[in-house]
Amino acid sequence: MKKVFGLIASFGLVFSLIGSFSRSNAQESYTGPITEIAVRQLNQGQDIQAFEQARDSFVTLLKQQEGVSADREFASFLDFATFGAPEPAVFIGMTQYENLEAFMAAGEALGKSEEAGAFFATFNPKAFTALRPLSSDDTYDLTAIASKAGQVLEVAVRDFSSYENFDQADYAAKRDAFLAELIQQEGVVAEYQWISVLDPNIAVGMTVYESAEAFQRVASSAFAQSEVAAMFAGAYPTVAGFASLDAR
Repeated sequence: MKKVFGLIASFGLVFSLIGSFSRSNAQESYTGPITEIAVRQLNQGQDIQAFEQARDSFVTLLKQQEGVSADREFASFLDFATFGAPEPAVFIGMTQYENLEAFMAAGEALGKSEEAGAFFATFNPKAFTALRPLSSDDTYDLTAIASKAGQVLEVAVRDFSSYENFDQADYAAKRDAFLAELIQQEGVVAEYQWISVLDPNIAVGMTVYESAEAFQRVASSAFAQSEVAAMFAGAYPTVAGFASLDAR
């Protein structure tokens, strides 16, 4: 695929390249915390226990790196592309770093490690990038996102370069109108909007619901069928969208 850091064919390749990726390639003005997101679909026939063991070994090593703080893992139960359970299984990992330099240093240190090789061999990446809050006024604490038992995390990844004649102002207007209605729905706990620091064409939206029942209620509500929802989703479909539960 054309985006090395947005949607990639080789997860290991990204880690090997991060070390040579300079701040001049990223968003110069942002110096705050970075949240890495990795949407991973297991290889066909992959044993989940073996995946979890490889993941945990890699994450243990990752958390030893300077500037690495929280690490979260979510198991997806719904793929919005099919409106069914993901097959093979999908897991979403997120790691928070002190800043972009810490993210790049970890990639350089671990990209060729045995643990990384074993872990990356278990899945196919659906999306991988490093994020900051869309608004410079926001600061997101990864440990607080969908942190209560039973809460559902919805993740929607969009690639602006995939939309013909993309209009940033139109996108922002439709997004904001949709979010203004979404946050008012019963059972919606919080909404987070992110932009990639590696590729400004990649945006990620996250919605937290208080429970699976609340998620289902909103998904089948009049709001989900409303004009404002249809206009946003129809004009700007996701390249990856999943509903997930905390996997730890």
